Amino acid sequence: MTASIVSGYDAQRTQRVEEDICFAAEEGGVAKLIALYIIGGIILLLALLSLLRVGVFLEYGGEKALLFLRIGWFRFRIPSKRQKKPKKPKQPAHLAEKKEKPKKGGPLKTLRRMLPILAEGVGRLRKKLQVDLLEMEYWSGGKTPAQAAIGFGMASAAFGIFLPILENTFCIKKKMLHAGVRYDQKQSSIYLKLSLSLRVFQIVSLAVWFGMQYWRQGKQSRKIRPAGKNKKAYAS
Repeated sequence: MTASIVSGYDAQRTQRVEEDICFAAEEGGVAKLIALYIIGGIILLLALLSLLRVGVFLEYGGEKALLFLRIGWFRFRIPSKRQKKPKKPKQPAHLAEKKEKPKKGGPLKTLRRMLPILAEGVGRLRKKLQVDLLEMEYWSGGKTPAQAAIGFGMASAAFGIFLPILENTFCIKKKMLHAGVRYDQKQSSIYLKLSLSLRVFQIVSLAVWFGMQYWRQGKQSRKIRPAGKNKKAYAS
């Protein structure tokens, strides 16, 4: 009797342990599944963000320019700096003037090392930069109708020469160029809309490439210096 009770208790205990193990395994599987969903969501979000276009939008006309920063479908205006009116000096000018401290410059060899990298970087940027909108209206004017007509002819010729160059250099999605004559204007006027953009992953790739090239140039220059010192020591 006692042996049967003990065996039944052991069976119940074993069953409870197995149920606890199964429950723990199920909880662990759910936790792993949630973690995979979170990681997948983060990767998907980063992929979508990398495809966003970031750029600038410029509008010029009416003797003023408006500059916007564009991120995806949103635009944020960049305020222009207003020139402050100079305050009247309280002291005489010869007492109030102070000697300007000389500005510290960087080493010239660093700039020389960066020039080839910058040139190649501009070439890479040219291939990836996209002109989303190029809108230009040029109205030729002058003191006489002849001057206005001559300006119109020069503008039309310039459009015909430079537009194919721009199209071969950049990817232009939308363009609207127009030239005309206004005999009532004493001077020529221009209206311009320009939108440039890059994808986020293109900006990151350019930054990584530039950093790697700069690091390699610095590494090569450090290798050349000891060799030059050894040659001088051998010559002496």
